[in-house]
Amino acid sequence: METSQREICSGPNPVVDEGRNAVHLAGGAQIVAEHIKSFSQNTDPENERLLTVFCGMLMNYSNDNDTLQAQLINMGVIPTLVKLLGIHSHNSALTEMCLIAFGNLAELESSKEQFASTNIAEELVRLFQKQTEHEKKEMIFEVLAPLAENGKIL
Repeated sequence: METSQREICSGPNPVVDEGRNAVHLAGGAQIVAEHIKSFSQNTDPENERLLTVFCGMLMNYSNDNDTLQAQLINMGVIPTLVKLLGIHSHNSALTEMCLIAFGNLAELESSKEQFASTNIAEELVRLFQKQTEHEKKEMIFEVLAPLAENGKIL
């Protein structure tokens, strides 16, 4: 089997791993990333709900899996998610999905270059200033912490 066609998940939860492998083998992450990119400018509420689901899929797909995180980084999802955050910062559910996805992706050293090529710091500061919920502010700090280690980003 080719590298792109082999299963890549094997961990403590076989159901989650089976689902991630199915997504991987079907090219699902690429499809979702492309949909996010193509719908990102549309601020229609129905579109934003769809974008929230797509970001949630990326968040779940990349959670605690370096291989899948690297795959998403190589697809270039970080700049797309940063743009999405800027355009849809008024949408609480969507920004939460973006923040969690950022947190997953920021774990890898290879993400630092992509984050540095974006305006992530400005978007996170802007989002932080709008927040009234303590929990959301903590989420933003959790994303900023690993990024702050890279002097090029902040």
